[in-house]
Amino acid sequence: MTDYQESKLDMLQRVLEILSNNLKIYAHVKRMVDLVETLNRVLTSIRETAQQQAKVSIGGYSAEKQKTLEEVIAGSVKIANAMYVIAFDKNDKVLLSSMSINKSMFYHGHANDALTLATNIITEAKKYTSELREYGIEDNDFIQLDEAISNYKNFINRPQIAKEERALHTKNLKELFSEADSILYDQLDKLIVLFKTTSPDFYFSYKTARNIINYAKRNRKEEEE
Repeated sequence: MTDYQESKLDMLQRVLEILSNNLKIYAHVKRMVDLVETLNRVLTSIRETAQQQAKVSIGGYSAEKQKTLEEVIAGSVKIANAMYVIAFDKNDKVLLSSMSINKSMFYHGHANDALTLATNIITEAKKYTSELREYGIEDNDFIQLDEAISNYKNFINRPQIAKEERALHTKNLKELFSEADSILYDQLDKLIVLFKTTSPDFYFSYKTARNIINYAKRNRKEEEE
C-alpha cells in the first residue's frame, strides 16, 4: 500500500469503529445497517489484499539462485564431458563441437543463455541414454539435472511473476478503496446527517473520524525539522 492508502485505511477503520459502537442509534435505518456491513467486508478485503501484496518479493533469492545455477553447471558439465568422449569415439565432429563445454560458458550473457545451454546438453544426451551408462552417466544424473534446470527456470521467471502478482494486488487495492469511497461519500455521509440533531455526539464523532490524517507525510515533516 502507498502511504496515503495506509492513512485512508486508518480513517476507514476509525469510521467503522464509530459506526459499530453506535449501532443502536441507527438500527432502524436498514440501508445504513447494510452499508456498515458492506464497509466491514471491504475493509477486511483491503487488509487481506495488503498482506498478500506485502508478501510479494521482487528481489532477493540471489544466494538460492546461484546455488541452483551451480547445480545446473555441475550436472551439465558432467554429462557434456561424457558426451564429448562418445563424440570422440564416434568421430562425430558436430557432436564433439557442441559438447566442448566448460563452466565459464554458463556465466556469459543472460541467465537464459545458461538455461538454454543446459537444456541443449540434456536434450542431446537423452538420445544416448543407454550408451552413456558405459561412460559413467546414470539415470539419476538426468533426473538431478532436469530438477536443477526446472528450479533455475523458476528463479529466472520469479521476478516477472512477482511483478505481475504485485500489479494485480495494486489494482485490487485501488478498486477496493474506490468501493469504500463510494460507500462513504455517496451514501453514509448523506445518511449520517439524519442524526445531526437527534444524536449530535454520534454525528460529530463520525465527521471527526472521516478526516484522513496522512501520518507518513507528517512524520517526514517532523524528521526534517
